Amino acid sequence: RFGARVAISDSSSRWRRPATSDRTRDVAQMCELLIDHPTLEGDSLRWSAKLLRPSKTPEEIWFKLPKIYSRFVTKRADPFIVATLFAAAESAPVLRVKGASISHTLLRNLTEFQYVWRAWRGFKLTKIEAEIEPDGASAVGPAIAAFSGGIDSSFTVYRHSKALSRELQNL
Repeated sequence: RFGARVAISDSSSRWRRPATSDRTRDVAQMCELLIDHPTLEGDSLRWSAKLLRPSKTPEEIWFKLPKIYSRFVTKRADPFIVATLFAAAESAPVLRVKGASISHTLLRNLTEFQYVWRAWRGFKLTKIEAEIEPDGASAVGPAIAAFSGGIDSSFTVYRHSKALSRELQNL
């Protein structure tokens, strides 16, 4: 009943982009992600965005969940950027986000993510243009890490003991 999906929305002319000849060449080589405001639909919260890609039909991306969880929903564009990154990379070298900001940490991590995918599968890199929102204050005080003796938990302890972590916490 609740979930997220990508749906083609070609019936709404208000989301159509002007013909390429009406725009500069740079804009024609760009995807746009237009973030709407969340809306209440009965007992659900629905949040949507439109992905406009050169020479493609506009696509609607939406998330719908019970409204009791609405206070946990981010105000950032982060979930939409993650959901559309691969589609945008197929279409243009730039993804411009309008209507919401992106977290600094996600932008940094998506840059690394794209470089890994380029090395593994020849993924096309996409520059993300969006208002960057600083991340909240880091947690202060001790942190906990589960230690199983496996490679991942051993690396976590090693990374923190050698101060190699991006955000050092006292374990």
